[in-house]
Amino acid sequence: MEPGQEHFKIKPEELQRLQSMSESERIQRFEEKFDEWIKTIERFLSTEPEPKNEGLEPGPKTELEFWKERMQTITNWSEQLKNKDFNMVKMALIKYKQNEGKKEGQ
Repeated sequence: MEPGQEHFKIKPEELQRLQSMSESERIQRFEEKFDEWIKTIERFLSTEPEPKNEGLEPGPKTELEFWKERMQTITNWSEQLKNKDFNMVKMALIKYKQNEGKKEGQ
């Protein structure tokens, strides 16, 4: 994972394509995008920690540096999950699911 890399963003050209899609196509694309983002998070969190090995036996400093970098990545992603693209997708899917629930309840 590259530090500072944006993972939860929609490219401008894709945003333009989304505007020309029907609602059902847009929802389908949002679901795909959301699944992609969730898998990115799951892969990162399920990765076994592999601290940088400085010699045969990494010391406590190496371990601390590893966890510091991991915490920075998680903090960075937490901030990215507040961006407008992520929230647009999340809110569209929530609204769609709520409307679907109302239709089923009728």
